[in-house]
Formats: sequence, C-alpha cells, structure tokens
Amino acid sequence: MAAFLKLMLPMRPRVPGTRNDARIALNLEPCNLRAVSCPTLLVSGRDDGFCLDLGARHTAKHIKGAQHLTFDRGGHILAGHRTEVLHEVERFLAAVG
Repeated sequence: MAAFLKLMLPMRPRVPGTRNDARIALNLEPCNLRAVSCPTLLVSGRDDGFCLDLGARHTAKHIKGAQHLTFDRGGHILAGHRTEVLHEVERFLAAVG
C-alpha cells in the first residue's frame, strides 16, 4: 500500500489527466463486445468505488468465452489479492498460449 500511495501522491499533478479520463468516460459510445474474438480475462472487485465491477460483468457476459475473476473486497486496486490475481493471470496466459 505504501508503494501505491507513493506512486499516486501527490494528486495535484494528476488532476488534468483525471479530468480528461472523466470527460472521455462520459462520452463513450457502446462497442460491439460480441465481435471480440480474442481470449479475455477481466478482474474486478465488487466494492470498487468506481463501480467498475458492473462494467466487467457486462463485458464478460457479452464476450464469448470471457473469464471474469471477481473479489468481494479489495476496492479499485484489489488490495490484498495480488498473489491470487497474479496466479490467475499466469494461468490464463498459459492456457491461451
């Protein structure tokens, strides 16, 4: 967590980029997820303050064969799940070659 905070803080230099991210997110157009044909792994947390788990669930539902790994706790950065996430990513990559 200390390393994450060191990376993220201070926030002031990141404000313009964060505002740009919000502007883009508010103007996204739907994409044809059913057209995605590559192996897909989504990882999310149900308690993500940005509500990204809902998007991950939707995405996994609409991409054929997509895998979705979700955690009840851990927030946006999936705190406490590093080992599990790395294991699942390695497993996924090995399976898809």
